Amino acid sequence: MPGSLQVGVIAGIPIRIHWSLPLVFLYVAWQAESAGAYGYILAGLVFSCVLLHELGHSLTARRYGLATSSITLTFIGGLAMLEGRPTPKQEFWIALAGPLVNITISAGLFLYMLVSPIEYSLDLVSSKNLVVSLFWANLVIGGFNLIPAFPLDGGRIIRAILSMAAGEDAGTRVSVGIGQAIAAVIFVTGLVLPEVSLVLIGLFVFFGASAELNRTTTLSALAGRSAREAMMTSLFTLNTGDSVGRAAEILLSSSQSQFPVRSGSETVGIIGRAEIAGGLRKSGTEAYVAEFMRREFPRVDAIEELGRCAELLSAASPVLIVESEGQLVGMIDKENLSEFLMLNDLESSRR
Repeated sequence: MPGSLQVGVIAGIPIRIHWSLPLVFLYVAWQAESAGAYGYILAGLVFSCVLLHELGHSLTARRYGLATSSITLTFIGGLAMLEGRPTPKQEFWIALAGPLVNITISAGLFLYMLVSPIEYSLDLVSSKNLVVSLFWANLVIGGFNLIPAFPLDGGRIIRAILSMAAGEDAGTRVSVGIGQAIAAVIFVTGLVLPEVSLVLIGLFVFFGASAELNRTTTLSALAGRSAREAMMTSLFTLNTGDSVGRAAEILLSSSQSQFPVRSGSETVGIIGRAEIAGGLRKSGTEAYVAEFMRREFPRVDAIEELGRCAELLSAASPVLIVESEGQLVGMIDKENLSEFLMLNDLESSRR
């Protein structure tokens, strides 16, 4: 996710923190109406529970052979980025796993309070105790995520159930409609009270639901199609010994903005507009492209499903190198993938 920083790795999964997260620590500390230290400790423990929630999703997905590229903690909670597309049955259990983690934590804390020699009050207002606060926080996290508003876990559970009965496209449309209706209620409630957090949650749910509908529609349109069908084949390529000045000339004379860099017959990097400009500023036109190229980049086989290709494209990886038997045969970026979808829609409408 843009604007996030990796802070560690748990169970092989990169853990990232979004720039908005520190704002939550300030907000929770202020809401605690107690000593500042208590509020910050509570905020840290609450987001540790949010992280466990996302690990619940990720480790359940791993059981189905689905990897998680990262977990990002944001002001609204956590986001586990799964690689691949789960079946409706898999999505049901993956979505349910997160809230179950929080409910289990609350149950454990409740049992602890029952057997503890210390007398605990469950009145959250009068009690300023971390055990009590975490008990309620996990109930709220688990319960909130079970609201049937996509993209919350409850909405994903509803989509999974509907998809098993009516197909993923229909299940997504219905669950997104339910989610946006609930989001509108949350948003209006936040304006009336007024409560900024509810306004933000309403916006997050509404636009998150829209984004998922677009994503599902795109993946459905790409189903059964291969990278070979959408890739660009007329490419300018560079060699590691080419100069940045040469790269700049090709950039200006063509519509291509990303260039595979080759060493012999092997593709060893990619250099784009930003790297070319950076090379010119730092070292001038005579520097080698090998000095500024990106050495880490995604490769796919020509028979790879286009849906998988669409998921691999991101701000960090704006292009995919397409290979066949280890040799460069094409390249895919978001623009030509969009053009493929447009032409595919036009062909479908004429049938």
